[in-house]
Amino acid sequence: MRTLLLLSAALMAALGLLVSGCGSSPAGEKAAKPADPKADAAAAAAKTKRTYPVRTMQVTSRPVRYELQAIGGIEAQDTYRIDARVNGTIYDVGFNEGDTVTSDKVLCKIAPEAYHQYALKAKALYDQAVHKLADSKRINANEIESNKIKLSIATLEIARRKAVKDAGAISNEEVELYQSKRDLAELELQDSKAATETELKVLEATVAQRDAELKIAEDDVRKSTVISPIPGVIEKRMVTNLMFVTPGTPLATVVDLRSLKMIFKVSERDSAALHIDQTVEFTVPAFPEHKFEAKVYFIENRLDVDARVLVCYARVTKELEKLRPGFYTAVKIVTENKLKAVVVPATSILPTEKGFVAFVVKDGKASKRLVKAGLTVTNSELEILQGLEEGDTLVVEGANALQEGSPLRVLNDEKGPPGASVSERDPVAPAEKVQPAAR
Repeated sequence: MRTLLLLSAALMAALGLLVSGCGSSPAGEKAAKPADPKADAAAAAAKTKRTYPVRTMQVTSRPVRYELQAIGGIEAQDTYRIDARVNGTIYDVGFNEGDTVTSDKVLCKIAPEAYHQYALKAKALYDQAVHKLADSKRINANEIESNKIKLSIATLEIARRKAVKDAGAISNEEVELYQSKRDLAELELQDSKAATETELKVLEATVAQRDAELKIAEDDVRKSTVISPIPGVIEKRMVTNLMFVTPGTPLATVVDLRSLKMIFKVSERDSAALHIDQTVEFTVPAFPEHKFEAKVYFIENRLDVDARVLVCYARVTKELEKLRPGFYTAVKIVTENKLKAVVVPATSILPTEKGFVAFVVKDGKASKRLVKAGLTVTNSELEILQGLEEGDTLVVEGANALQEGSPLRVLNDEKGPPGASVSERDPVAPAEKVQPAAR
């Protein structure tokens, strides 16, 4: 009985040890614990935490010119249409398009022989009138002198007759006869003087008429020889030999290329930035990389009320051989020079509902900055007035995918210097290199 009790106690002790050993086994406990999917995903994300590849540059300042842009065109300072000024047939045409002419270059002649003969005839008639006037002066002067002599003789005769009458040698009737002769001589003298004056006035008028006709004929001779009024280049020829023309018929067009003018327009708001003698820069499509200069010499006083613009005129005096009337111009007007301005690539500035933003690198993460943009400095750069400072590390590529606090992986050291374009360092385009993140 006692033995049975001892065996039972030993069996129970062994069973207790066996149970306690199974419960304390880690392997058994782990195998019995059920699986947790969320914990597995968190662990995997922790092992593969995402970073955003970006390119960066250090923000610096530099001098910036403030410019206004306008469009305009080149015109010749003087364009002259040469017209016929007399009737006649064209002879000796000696010019063509593109010829360079001077102010004494004979272009053609209009009935030159006919106008030469007209001038000779006018000269002959003028000389005839002059000689007739001179002859009339001589004849009338002699007649007046003759009448003066007659008057003097008649005056002496009447004086002698009066003396004889006082002695009783002649009658009163004879004295009165000589007095009548003396009065007649005086009347003839006065009449010859008046007639001479009238005749001379008529002849002098005839001389003036003939002189005017001669001058007109000589002027027609000059007009019959067509000469360029200004030095320049023949732009268009409109006549040929043996063509009959009348006054006003266009013969040619000549352009003075010694000085060109540029006409451009500025808005009402920008007009205050312009003044007389201001130098402006411009380019033309024929030489897109070359900068030309012109000086403003006139600003219209009246505003175009429909377009709200002012028309400005600037004179071009340099490098005229590269320019042609009719060229389109892109004008740049410098209004201010700023010595220090923050300028960044335009691609680094992002438009949002709250305004423009940029991302800078801070402690390896993206930091969003609200910025105030100024003027466009170049086609690919903007001036920043507020929000960025010198020394900031600005994200210039890959900013589209970023949010505040996004971890960053800067690629500058791997592929090239900060600020260089991806195409210069990596054949992979930015859109393929940087994957956008969900916002």
